[in-house]
Amino acid sequence: MRTLAAVALLSAAVGACATRDAANDGGLDAAPERPLTDAADVELKVWELDFLPWDRPTVDLPPPRDRDAPRCPAANAALCACVDGAEGLQVCEDDGTWARCECARHEPPTPLPPRLVAPLHARMVSSQRPTLRWVLPAGIARARVELCDDRPCTRRVTGAEVSGTSWRPAERLRPGVVFWRVTGLRADGASAWTSATWEFGVRHRDSEVDTTLGTFKDFNGDTYDDLVVVSFAGTASQPRPVQFEVFFGGPEGVSMSRRALVRSTVSRSGLTPVSLATGDIDGDGLADLLTAAAEMDGSTVVFYGSRDGVLRRGPTLTRQGPSGQPTGAALGDFNGDGFDDAFLGEGGAGFCGAALHLGGPTGLPVDPSVDGLLDCEDQRASPEIPTPIAAGDFSGDGYADFFAWAPRVLNLRYGNPGASIEQREPAYRYLTYVGYGGMWAADVNSDGATDVFAAPPANVFYSHGGMLSARTSLYAYEPPPGWIIEHKAGRPGDLNGDGRLDFPVVEYCDDIVPEDTDIGRRETCRVGHFVLHLGDAGGANRMPVARIERVAYRSPIGSPGDLDGDGVDELARGGDDGVSILQLDAMSVWQPRGSIASVEGGVRAVY
Repeated sequence: MRTLAAVALLSAAVGACATRDAANDGGLDAAPERPLTDAADVELKVWELDFLPWDRPTVDLPPPRDRDAPRCPAANAALCACVDGAEGLQVCEDDGTWARCECARHEPPTPLPPRLVAPLHARMVSSQRPTLRWVLPAGIARARVELCDDRPCTRRVTGAEVSGTSWRPAERLRPGVVFWRVTGLRADGASAWTSATWEFGVRHRDSEVDTTLGTFKDFNGDTYDDLVVVSFAGTASQPRPVQFEVFFGGPEGVSMSRRALVRSTVSRSGLTPVSLATGDIDGDGLADLLTAAAEMDGSTVVFYGSRDGVLRRGPTLTRQGPSGQPTGAALGDFNGDGFDDAFLGEGGAGFCGAALHLGGPTGLPVDPSVDGLLDCEDQRASPEIPTPIAAGDFSGDGYADFFAWAPRVLNLRYGNPGASIEQREPAYRYLTYVGYGGMWAADVNSDGATDVFAAPPANVFYSHGGMLSARTSLYAYEPPPGWIIEHKAGRPGDLNGDGRLDFPVVEYCDDIVPEDTDIGRRETCRVGHFVLHLGDAGGANRMPVARIERVAYRSPIGSPGDLDGDGVDELARGGDDGVSILQLDAMSVWQPRGSIASVEGGVRAVY
């Protein structure tokens, strides 16, 4: 039985605090305070640590080693497809591997496509020889695997006929999007069925690590990731114009000359949620952008990728009643049909809603395919409170699951072919909530299972057998009595080029101001610093590297992906004057890779 009870550890006490390393324990302690000035708000600093510098590969790596399949949750059952298209049942064995599909007849039969399992649809793979996995119905022992340049598979890249439920290409695939499908073969070699067609993105650098690194970010199909910037103009005391822009990557990275304004709207405060998500909704091999903007025009709009760089605006998605406002959004293939679906969180006066819009060849429907409610503390429900949502395969069955962090309540909706969003387990209540801190689904320890990286406080929750259990705390300070510490979890990326995700964290506790809160008057951290936690085989390393001093309050930081095609992801840092693009060199020093000017008022989000 899957459970999220272990997430209670989120409210545990954080690590000890000192100035510099006063305790001489190797931990990172608060930096001395100094005035914040307009001219010196960015300081790059490298810590003198024994394990730096590391050797980052600068040449092609040898062919990656094969690895075992990730374990599934013991005794868990998932729907699967039989030879006649009817619904069967597949059970996870005690050793953590999937049994064959048992095709007992159900009346009436429910047609299901044969099921692909991994890599999840519309994800980037870390290896140029990714391991592909699927499910075979009872009575079928062989399958034909096809990798193609297009969804109909008229331009075949490679493939093979194999026995079993997994296969790995012998040769490395070139960078870009690859479509794939599996055909089950009868004993005489005739086709029994053909699966849905999925797709994955191949990076510009090979790696021994064989997992997925994140969703598509290439909107124009040139194999370079692109940067999304949300910027505000004006002041917080008046309605503020808001711009959503895409800056296209290329051999020289991003620039002001290669951009597209995709959305312009107005915010009444500038402090309300802005949610962004990318994936492939219509299955054309190009990334699509989902934008949700509460308290602006209160709408959710999708923009579809285009090879000419002009993103096509889709219709505005409907909300649940006049008081509902979009507070969170994620994209993932919830029903396993090869098209990403949109899961939206909605906040209103006293309720937390959820809506699922199923993707397809024509994109998202205007009205929800399924809607319902998220469990939350009703008195805290508000359009001004974000509901971070992350999409990943937590249960290991090949369907994208949605993990929604509503006010003080965790909600997990497991993907399934019927697209039901019913809560299959009781939601878990706890003392705090992520809110503006951010949350991401990622394979933190490269074991093939989806984990969760969230803040505040900055934590990684590891998935084992479909359960979120073991936790790593990615913070170094405990604030003095009366202070309120804040963390921001930036979008993870492979920032040192080793094929594993790394985790950006901003800690706000270098400067304080008095502030009235719902628990009384407190001193709140307003200025902080940025650190990076490198990923390794054991997960996110607690000892951070590459610190940046004097980061302004709520300054957005995260990895937009590989903008220049060198196989290493960049870091984007937003501020009042625009976005700085940085890259970590072999000595753990942040090197500038360009900048983007912004409208007056500053950058609200980078993605």
